[in-house]
Amino acid sequence: MARDEAAREQRVDRRTYLKLAGAGVVSAAAGGAATQTVAAAPTAGYGAGGFGVGGYGVAESTPPSVTALSASSVEQTEATLGGSLVDLGGADSATVYFEYRATGASGWTETDGQTRTSTRTFYRTVDGLNADTDYEFRAVAEASDGDIDTSESETFATDWNTLVIDGSDAPQSTSSYSFAVDGEVEKSGSLGSIQSNDVISDGNVSGEVGEGTDAYRFTGDIEWFHVFGSPSVSLNDESVDLGDLGDEPPLPNSVVIDGSNRPNAKSSYTLEFSGAVAKAGELGSIQSDDVIDGSTVTGTVVGGKDAYRYSGDITRVEISGPAVFEIEDNDG
Repeated sequence: MARDEAAREQRVDRRTYLKLAGAGVVSAAAGGAATQTVAAAPTAGYGAGGFGVGGYGVAESTPPSVTALSASSVEQTEATLGGSLVDLGGADSATVYFEYRATGASGWTETDGQTRTSTRTFYRTVDGLNADTDYEFRAVAEASDGDIDTSESETFATDWNTLVIDGSDAPQSTSSYSFAVDGEVEKSGSLGSIQSNDVISDGNVSGEVGEGTDAYRFTGDIEWFHVFGSPSVSLNDESVDLGDLGDEPPLPNSVVIDGSNRPNAKSSYTLEFSGAVAKAGELGSIQSDDVIDGSTVTGTVVGGKDAYRYSGDITRVEISGPAVFEIEDNDG
């Protein structure tokens, strides 16, 4: 038993040897051999915490950390994206940027990068967006040491489209207009006046504008736009040529309900059409009690004229009173 214990005392395990060698101390040989002092050679070390010189292997680098903030200043075609560089990791700097896309799209659009040498928030305004559209975006940080972090996604929705009809350039005249959209539409009192003779029915809009402005918010696209007069028109705050809105409406026919032969008499009417229909302010008055519901029109006329443009045929006519009809059929 004593011999075994002596043998164990003479053995030097690997860790102890390296620790002693790293410190320039004595190295022991197993089996009772003579000992000698050796000089420690440079070494990368073994293990951590003092076994040799330095740590064992190469330490892993710390990646950067970035988060996405809520979008701000969201309009019809642009928005400001926000992010925060939370940690640079082990790098001296990082390039930060955003990736964004319409929700559900397959690819991302990347913004220009910004170099940051300290943690802070960062922003980028993106334009060319589509109105009335849901978007998602994420922040990205590429550290100077090659590490990358991508945040979770944030979402935002762009505003509805806006259409403004401005008659202030011709204050002595009245312009009438009609248009149709394939989505929802509502009047916008914040951008223009709201008058009783500006009428919305099932995506169809008819109105008149004098020296002021009429304005609407809508989703989807303008299917056609017709105007009688010379107002200026802007779409999403940008002036547009009327031809770009479809100035030639697909409503080639017209009908006028004329009550001027009996100025004090009231006539009521109901019309149905096989196609589309819209009020025609250039041919008659536009009143709030003249209603278009899909392809059916109901209204009253007293001493004046109501008028409509339509496609297809008139399939039903009901009238009570002395008013007469004037029909112009241009599509056969």
